[in-house]
Amino acid sequence: MRYPAESPAGPEPLDTVLERLEAALQRLNDARAPVQQIVADYELARRLATDAESRLQQAQASLHQGLRGMVDN
Repeated sequence: MRYPAESPAGPEPLDTVLERLEAALQRLNDARAPVQQIVADYELARRLATDAESRLQQAQASLHQGLRGMVDN
C-alpha cells in the first residue's frame, strides 16, 4: 500500500506524519490565510489523518494477532 505521505525512500515515520498534520491544522486556524491555502491545508490534513488512522488500525490488528498467538500457546 502506498501512503499519501510516502516518498521514493518509503513511507514517512508516523511521528513525522502526525507533526505535519498538526502543522496543517494550526495553519487552518489562521483567519488571515488565503482561501487557496486553507483548501490545500484542509486536503493535506485529510490525507494525513487518513494515512495515520490506517497505520494505527494496521498496528492495532497486528497487536491483536500477536496477543492471540500468545494466548493460544
